[in-house]
Amino acid sequence: MKLLNKLTAILIIMSVTAFMLTGNSHASDFLWVANSGSNDVSKINAQTGIAEKLIPVGNFPVAAAVSRKYVFVANQNDKSVSAINKDSDLVEFTIPVDRHPHALAVGKNNSLYVIVTDNTIHATPDNMAYLYEIDIESRSKIREIKLHTITSLHIGIGISHENIAYIPYGYSWICQTGCLIVDLNKFELKGNYTHDPFIYGYLGGGITVDSRGYAWISGIRANNEASIIRIDKDMMQKIYGDWVIITL
Repeated sequence: MKLLNKLTAILIIMSVTAFMLTGNSHASDFLWVANSGSNDVSKINAQTGIAEKLIPVGNFPVAAAVSRKYVFVANQNDKSVSAINKDSDLVEFTIPVDRHPHALAVGKNNSLYVIVTDNTIHATPDNMAYLYEIDIESRSKIREIKLHTITSLHIGIGISHENIAYIPYGYSWICQTGCLIVDLNKFELKGNYTHDPFIYGYLGGGITVDSRGYAWISGIRANNEASIIRIDKDMMQKIYGDWVIITL
């Protein structure tokens, strides 16, 4: 029960505030938090909990992803991605994208993967989501794939060590919910995991992928109870909620 409490808290935080943890030692671990209300990123010392820097970025930053050298920030209203140099704590360059970025993650081969949508309206039946692969060195888009029409902007991305991307979407009472699974090696959609949201909950953008390749995704049920869904690349899942484990 205590473990599930902690995991629930972590995933709920991830679904509300975009953050990433980085560092090569305990002394240098930092949380990077995208603050959409103030258009900046907080650099927080993970040991002390103190925000050491506020770094200005673009308009309405909503997500962050960390590589060895940079912190990448999705600026939703600017249609851009800021790259903060972790040594200088300054934006070194900005990558323009032609759609609104919502989530991003760093994968293999020095690539940045960005989820973008046609618009930023919370509920619309024709808002298409796409996955962009961006080469960090050249700062240019290499490939894109059309993903799914979504009616909610709660969408996230997590990447496994096998370079499999999990993309949860649909944290809204008026839309469907699911998790797209993309093989980034072949850059093709492998499947679309779905379930009954009224039983197992609507999926949010809060996601983390563990060392075994399992994706852990935050959710909420119709009665406002929290749930956590674990999915693997073959779309096998377990549902965690109310301290009860249901194996499907």
